[in-house]
Amino acid sequence: MIKKIKKYFNNIKKQVNFFIIQYKKKFGYTEKISINILLIIILEITTLTPFYIIENIENQKKIDKIKILKDLNNSISEIKIDNTIKNVDIIISRYDLYDVFITRENNEINESKDNLNNKYFEKYIEIYNNVNRKSFDTYIEPKLVDNNISYKFSLPKNEIKYPFTHFIIEHILQIAILILFLFMFEKQGLLGNKNKYEILKPENIKDNIDSLIGMEDIKKEIYILADLIRHKEKYKEFGIEDGFNYLFVGPPGTGKTKIASLLAKMLNVPIVVGTGNIETGFINGGVTVLQNLFKTAEKEAMLSESKVCLIFLDEAQTLLYKRGEHKEKWADDSSNELLDLLDGVKTNKEITLIFIAASNFDEKNNEFDEAMMRRFKKKIYFRLPNLEERKNILEFYLSKIDKKYIADDIDLLHIADITSGLSPALIETIVQEASLLLISKEKDMIFYEMERYKKLNLNELEKLDINKIEELFKNMSNDEILDLLNIKYNKKDSLNNYLEKTKIDKITTKLLEKSFERITVGMTDRKTTDKKEKERKIISLHELGHFIIEYYIQKELFKKEYNKNKNLDLSDFLKENLKTLKISTEAVAQINALGYVLSKDNESLLHSKKDLENIILTLYGGVASEEYFYGEENITTGSYNDIEKITNILNNMIFKLGMYSNSKINMNMLNNENLNNMNNELLLKKSKELFEKSKKIIKMNNELIIYLNRILLKEYVINKEDLIEYIVEYEKGKDNE
Repeated sequence: MIKKIKKYFNNIKKQVNFFIIQYKKKFGYTEKISINILLIIILEITTLTPFYIIENIENQKKIDKIKILKDLNNSISEIKIDNTIKNVDIIISRYDLYDVFITRENNEINESKDNLNNKYFEKYIEIYNNVNRKSFDTYIEPKLVDNNISYKFSLPKNEIKYPFTHFIIEHILQIAILILFLFMFEKQGLLGNKNKYEILKPENIKDNIDSLIGMEDIKKEIYILADLIRHKEKYKEFGIEDGFNYLFVGPPGTGKTKIASLLAKMLNVPIVVGTGNIETGFINGGVTVLQNLFKTAEKEAMLSESKVCLIFLDEAQTLLYKRGEHKEKWADDSSNELLDLLDGVKTNKEITLIFIAASNFDEKNNEFDEAMMRRFKKKIYFRLPNLEERKNILEFYLSKIDKKYIADDIDLLHIADITSGLSPALIETIVQEASLLLISKEKDMIFYEMERYKKLNLNELEKLDINKIEELFKNMSNDEILDLLNIKYNKKDSLNNYLEKTKIDKITTKLLEKSFERITVGMTDRKTTDKKEKERKIISLHELGHFIIEYYIQKELFKKEYNKNKNLDLSDFLKENLKTLKISTEAVAQINALGYVLSKDNESLLHSKKDLENIILTLYGGVASEEYFYGEENITTGSYNDIEKITNILNNMIFKLGMYSNSKINMNMLNNENLNNMNNELLLKKSKELFEKSKKIIKMNNELIIYLNRILLKEYVINKEDLIEYIVEYEKGKDNE
């Protein structure tokens, strides 16, 4: 029985603690004030109501002995004034009106006192409401004086049973305005963000550091830090007495926050997780936040068995920038406070606090404060996953999906290849997007879209031949309907056969490719360009111009390789080396484009001068194609982004890398006007030279562009496999001629 009671109260305690945690996490100042007011009102009512109930019971007992005659109809002038009156109370109500209370002794004792139907009253009270002052002075007061009856005047008593509730009701407008202002201040960050961090206990952290895929180089650094904390005495022999502060640097989504939390899990210590955006809008607001953050970490460290706590501050670059760059004296207060805290000036020596700052930027491309950088003795640079790691990451996230939804023949190496340059977080998103696409492509979903047109019921629809679809769905073209069904068709087959052939019930390589496109490019919309035939032709030729340059470059490489190996196949070579995955004339709102070429990133981090020139040639391919087919005067604005990229690449090649000069120096650092003029001329010369070369390639391959253009305008989209098939077919036909 005792155990059950203890268990019951422990459950209540857990529920209360959970509520407190949620209360602190979810609610801001205004919500907390409103909740507190409501709780006080409830508490006031629940505590005071029993007392008022008891008081009413006591009053009722008294009333049983008093007969009250309220609002008597008899005339004021006829009020009986004699020695039966005990006393008279006059309450001045409002203006010239009185409420008169006359208390009389009851001298007439009922003989049948024991009769339950009758009641014996010790006294009774006559109440006269709204008595005119003049009437009182004329008819009542003189008689009271003559009979020597005492009377008194008083103001009405405002009896307030629930004072707090009454105060809230009375000042509701002022309180509402105050809460509104607090809400506005809170939204602007003017009420501080002392709670803009959370405490993670090791037992609440999922996974462990061994579950991380790849990142072996980073794991080694983490293991060293963990060993330093666990075996302090061993490291003291080597003169290392204090723990290190760490700086995590790398692209977003590479696992900086996750590594920090998993380190806490591995060490079985708490971690305080916050953000570098600590300023509150008030002077010294950031200092207060930092102090509170470190105090919280100190308390957690004292409670932990090893007397250790980690502090993780994400997006911390705002605290790392060089000090002394602002005119305001207070601008560097937060950074100065952090320096003191990192030095341990304001921390308890009995405990160990390990500070980990994370940023997407580093001191190589940002001017960070030197003193601040010295406090971070260890820097870990997070990188994007390589090909093998991307494959393993894909396997890991696909393993979380029920096997019945995963195709057996998924080419994970291919998906890992096209996801070059993506972070683990984005790769996870791609797998999740594939799951969403799988669900949305179910047969019922397709029919739901088609039923909107209210032409036929489903049973009749499945029996129809594909040739009749256009007549039934006049608002949709054949291409639109078949694209909706995600199929390629032979007009002899029935719609029912198409549905069965293309029923998607598993995640496949194609579906992952589609997911990759959705995440990297965005949602495509065919209807935006459907009726714009002129624009579609320009877009088609422009995008094919980019592709043809890349194809030409790869074809030249193939010729060299073919001279070495006559067994080399063009189709296989292109499958291996082409970066283009898809050419489309569908609009993409996300990149504000009416068409695009989807390509995979280059895995290599190093680029030769030849590589960069090939990139420029490919970028020029779009505008070169437009000029060849439509003339220089009809070039469109579709090349804006291409030109911007070209300018940036040439600027780096000429000014920063000196690729076209014998002097390999960064010209931008010299600020020499003569050199700048020379290099500007060189930049213009090289851009003209590369553009002319791009135009020449387009001219040489104009027939192939026209051939592919006809297909692209009809199909809207051509993927890599079909492109290679069309090109090989074209090249064979050309050879036969």
